[in-house]
Amino acid sequence: MSLRTAQPAARNLSLGTVALCLLLACKREAPGAAVRPAHPDTVVPAPAPDPCADTSIPPTTDEALARAAVLRRCGGARAVLAIYAELLQRDPRPRWAHELAALALAEGLVPEARELLQGPAARVGLALLHVAAFEARAEPADRDAARSEFQAALALAPDDPYALAVALRHDLALADREPERLALAAQICRERIVDDNPAADGGDPRGAALFVASCARVSLAAHEPGEARRRFALALTLDPDEPAPRLSWAAAELAAGNDRKAAELYAPALEAPAAVDRYLAGLGLGVARTRLHDPHGAEQAYRHAAAARDWHRGDPPERLPPELQFNLGSALAGPGDKARHAEARALLTAYVERPEADELRRLRCRQLLLELAD
Repeated sequence: MSLRTAQPAARNLSLGTVALCLLLACKREAPGAAVRPAHPDTVVPAPAPDPCADTSIPPTTDEALARAAVLRRCGGARAVLAIYAELLQRDPRPRWAHELAALALAEGLVPEARELLQGPAARVGLALLHVAAFEARAEPADRDAARSEFQAALALAPDDPYALAVALRHDLALADREPERLALAAQICRERIVDDNPAADGGDPRGAALFVASCARVSLAAHEPGEARRRFALALTLDPDEPAPRLSWAAAELAAGNDRKAAELYAPALEAPAAVDRYLAGLGLGVARTRLHDPHGAEQAYRHAAAARDWHRGDPPERLPPELQFNLGSALAGPGDKARHAEARALLTAYVERPEADELRRLRCRQLLLELAD
């Protein structure tokens, strides 16, 4: 090959090489292609820790209580029981025994609580479990066991608000059979709440709130609704974040037909840490909104209660408790589309098929089912 013929070939080869390089460069920069980080040493941040994961119990009381609040929202009731048991060991006071027992009652973990309640301060928690058992079954053995437990607790801490709250609850449970119990409970409240200052505070606003709320229930039993409202309001002032006084007051207003006040009290408890409190708030609010002719608000409240029981739209209606089968089914049976009416039929049918269903409500369900079939 001569020099003259070789030059065009070399030039063509050079142009082809350049074109290939440009093509590769374009391919590397094509939109959507992976791009190398500008700084190879950049560290990818680690994922955030799971707040519901198992961890050790924090060393301080405040940190342990904060951890317990998180775990309650995660549904870790057993882990919270362990926290309260640890706090009871660190600081043997009736408060932690009461907290442990109250949580166990709310979450259906009574056998686990009995194993954890150890030591003299645990007597308040054991007394609470016995009182609750007596309320449920009215057995003398539970009554006597409760009396012996809280009397021993009061002997150790006569001004402890948690022990006094359990004692008042015990007296109220016996009031129908032993009327003098109500007079005794009323006397305790008069002596220890003077000018809106509960003497049984123990330096603990939560304990004081529970004690005052118990006194409010004593006032209700004594047919003193005005005094009951005053004491419920005082309990909320002492501890605005404690749902128990709020729910008790709301239930009293609902029973008295004061639906707007009941709805106002129930609404904040929809965000309570405990699922059982969220359930009661949603159920009560739904009844109040129904009476206030607010079907949409009632449905939303009932669905909130259902979610607290880990039930959502589309789940089998048999998993719902009977009161929600009836209430939510009735709410959905009003004006609406085919999907709402189909859900209403499923819920009402599930209630009708319950062997223990209330006969009047069963009759109402059948009437609504006939209307939905038209």
